[in-house]
Amino acid sequence: MFKEFLDSLKQKGIEITYSEGKIKYTGPERYIDSQFIEDLKFYRSKIIKHFWPEECPNLMPINTEGSKAPFLLLHGSRVNSLLSEYLGKERPFYGFLHCGSDGEKINHHSVESFAKDHVIQLQKIIPNGPYCLAGISFGGLIAYEMAVLLQSMKIDVPVLILIDTKNPSVDDQQTGLNSISRLYKVLDYFAKNIYHKTKNAYFNLVFKFNLNLEVKRRHSYIINCYINIGKKYKPSAFFKGEILILRATQNKSLNLNLGWDNLCDKVKIIYIEGNHNTIGREETAALLGFHIAEYLKNADGK
Repeated sequence: MFKEFLDSLKQKGIEITYSEGKIKYTGPERYIDSQFIEDLKFYRSKIIKHFWPEECPNLMPINTEGSKAPFLLLHGSRVNSLLSEYLGKERPFYGFLHCGSDGEKINHHSVESFAKDHVIQLQKIIPNGPYCLAGISFGGLIAYEMAVLLQSMKIDVPVLILIDTKNPSVDDQQTGLNSISRLYKVLDYFAKNIYHKTKNAYFNLVFKFNLNLEVKRRHSYIINCYINIGKKYKPSAFFKGEILILRATQNKSLNLNLGWDNLCDKVKIIYIEGNHNTIGREETAALLGFHIAEYLKNADGK
């Protein structure tokens, strides 16, 4: 049915685009009738996905309906659709996908570069705030940088949620480390460093010959880039507001606030059962959805 609708638009000379959060159309006035408007409403979600701007490749529409402040989640690919059910129909929800997901080279070399690009994409779809931002792991670093960038542009960010995201500029002390464990930690650090450099050399070779990475190596490449970029990030701008940290119960950092307490007005901690690898998976979606929905609800009431 949707294909037939698109074919009919072509035959009638009607052109549709999606920008600034709206479906826009031009064409002969005789075809812009009540039935056409009804069809637009009926096919709204499919139209948005079909005519999604090419210049916004990392921003995905999950729920475009609703009048509440939109919720943006960075790197929640596994739980996006599940979380949307908890946030409700009145909460617009968009997800930022991982760069490099299609095997292409990641051209960003800093968290700041990611944030600037993502803000540009965001404002092409939703030109004005307020925006509620959240990010999982490395996505939390980008979300934080986006939040302070938007605030510097005088745009309201009433909600900032970091999901098991540690400030990489703060020393990551861990519990239960004796002298032998500390030595093991140092050796493990150097071993991993060599491993990552070896992978970097392989990835650079692939892209030097303008090749796309094999599907089985893309996740490894993305994580490797995040590690390289994340360890250089030193957040300095202050977030004006509260940060909600959803922290995995098995996170061993001695820093209760994961290093964010001096970079915002207030930190709130909620623990999520599991570890860093499980916190963004389907099995945690119910807990994440519940706590995020409650937090957004309280923010709406302020």
